[in-house]
Amino acid sequence: MMNLNPKKMETLMKQLGIKFEDIKDVEEIIIKTKDGEYVIHSGDVKIINAGNVKTLQAIINDMKYNEKIEVSEEDIKIIMEKANVSYEEAKKYLIKNKGDLAKTLIDIEQNK
Repeated sequence: MMNLNPKKMETLMKQLGIKFEDIKDVEEIIIKTKDGEYVIHSGDVKIINAGNVKTLQAIINDMKYNEKIEVSEEDIKIIMEKANVSYEEAKKYLIKNKGDLAKTLIDIEQNK
């Protein structure tokens, strides 16, 4: 395997007509999928333009996957009534506990 440093690689790619554009001050990149989202904290992001194709390159410092959790209105109402909390709190705790009603009620009780 060839071991090139990033600067040499960039120089070679420029010679091939591939252009780089730095994106400054990137705090995070979010990639949404049907099942959740990836939240990427990045230190260095570039757009690489090779003819008609543009790609995004990111040096990843930290990445988390947040699973998409959907909760029913019925479950939210149950938690609101049983735990005496607002709609927003009930939904937040249900999502945190992946829709598990019993775990949600215990979690709310422990955090009162």
